Amino acid sequence: MANRLFGGILCWLGFHDFHVITETFSFGGGGIETVECRRCGLRRTRQA
Repeated sequence: MANRLFGGILCWLGFHDFHVITETFSFGGGGIETVECRRCGLRRTRQA
């Protein structure tokens, strides 16, 4: 219970525990990856 509460507070403050879901690579530039927070489920797309 305490770990879940502490994790929720961290996510609320912006400290997420992201892991990579998908990666797309391209030649001549950076790839794009989709990441998801393990605690709250927030998904983001970012350049790798």
